Amino acid sequence: MVVVILFLVMMCLKDPMMGVLGSGCFGKELFPSDVERLSPHLDAAMELVPSLKTASVKSAVCGPITYTPDALPMVGPTLLPNMWLAVGYSYGIVHAGCFGRFLAEWLLTGEPPCEVLEVDPLRYGSWTDLPFALAKVRESYGLNTAVTYPKEERFAGRPTKRVSGVYETLVQRGAHMGFQFGWEHPYWFANAGGAADYCPSFY
Repeated sequence: MVVVILFLVMMCLKDPMMGVLGSGCFGKELFPSDVERLSPHLDAAMELVPSLKTASVKSAVCGPITYTPDALPMVGPTLLPNMWLAVGYSYGIVHAGCFGRFLAEWLLTGEPPCEVLEVDPLRYGSWTDLPFALAKVRESYGLNTAVTYPKEERFAGRPTKRVSGVYETLVQRGAHMGFQFGWEHPYWFANAGGAADYCPSFY
C-alpha cells in the first residue's frame, strides 16, 4: 500500500498528469518538456557561471523522480514473507553500492550489518495517506540541499491522523511536539506564559 502511495506522490507533483496515471497506462514515459518553469533557475545559473550563456540546450528531460515522503529510501524486509524492498532512491545509483552490500549481508547472515532504522520500510503505515505524502514530498524536495541539523523537525503534513486523545491537551499546556513514525509526542514543555516555538539547535 505504501509503495502505491509513494508512486502516486511522484505523479502528483506534476498534478495535470494524474489523469494519465488514472488511465493505468503510465510506465516509463516522460512528461512534456517544460523549460519555461526552469528559466529563473537557468538565469541564476548563468549569472553564477557566465559561460553557460553561450551553451546550447541539446535536450530537456522531464520525468518523475522516486521520492519517499522523507526523501530516504525504503530498504529491508516487509511484513510479507520473503519480500524485501530497495526502492525510493531519490539519488538513484549513488546509494546502489552501500545498500546493495547492506542487503546482501542481511540476506546471507539473517541479521543487518548495522542499524538503519531511518530507511526501514515499516516506518510508513496506513496513516501515510496521500495528503500527508504529497505535503512531505514537496517539503523534502524543497529542502533537498538545505543544511540539516540534529533533532531537526519538519512540519508539512502534520499532525497526521495518528494522534493520541491527549494531543490537544498537551499542546494547550505548552508541549512542543515531535514526530516519530506518524505519532506526535511531546519533546518538551514551555514554561508558563512561554511559547513552545521550534528553534533548530545542536543541543
